[in-house]
Amino acid sequence: MGKVAVQRVDGDFRRRLAAAFNWQTDRGERGMYADLTGWWRDPDLIRELGPALGSLYDGSPTVVLGPVSRGALVGALTAAALGVGFVEVRKEIAQASDSDRWVKRTTGPDYRDRHVVFGFRRDLVRAGDRVLMVDDWADTGATARVVRALVDDCGAHWIGAACIVDGLTDPRLRRDLPLRALLDLRSLRSTPYVRRTEGQAPRLFGRKGEGRSGACGAELARGGGAERAGRGGVGVVPGS
Repeated sequence: MGKVAVQRVDGDFRRRLAAAFNWQTDRGERGMYADLTGWWRDPDLIRELGPALGSLYDGSPTVVLGPVSRGALVGALTAAALGVGFVEVRKEIAQASDSDRWVKRTTGPDYRDRHVVFGFRRDLVRAGDRVLMVDDWADTGATARVVRALVDDCGAHWIGAACIVDGLTDPRLRRDLPLRALLDLRSLRSTPYVRRTEGQAPRLFGRKGEGRSGACGAELARGGGAERAGRGGVGVVPGS
């Protein structure tokens, strides 16, 4: 398959991406969860998403890694745009046979305070590969950190992590990983649902069907600049 033209992301694409995002709430609940389904339903966004994520770094990867589940979707789109192969980073692995050689590592606490085992077959990432990781949302950075360690285990070169939304609770990780994104969580505070709940301090839950987070979180509608994160506080928008 030929390489799709990868160009720098313009402001119009970012605006359309933010406009297709929604906060949703269930009846009787005060909290919200992030609804990403508008991104997948829009044919123009889905076509442009891979090239946009692939443009966040100048380095030329030889392979793209995407953690399940949505990282596998956006990672494959990015790999196709870059004209390189794709490796799915699997969770809680059930190996096909005892002879399969896997590289595996366990994350630190993720956005739901879980420790998750990720890995892939060792022969899929080779020494000398230049690796870009792609995911939909970054929160604690736990997934990106463990994928970087897996890449190091293979003797490959880590370029960085590319995400649609940067919701990192530790800003140092943007430099240390590094991590770059198309949208910042703060830019999604201006969506209509959040504006309607201004002054009510709505809670942010996980993505629909993934449960609520009990980890650290971002508190909205309290004024000021950056989100406030803390253990045992409000729920967190999901991510890595």
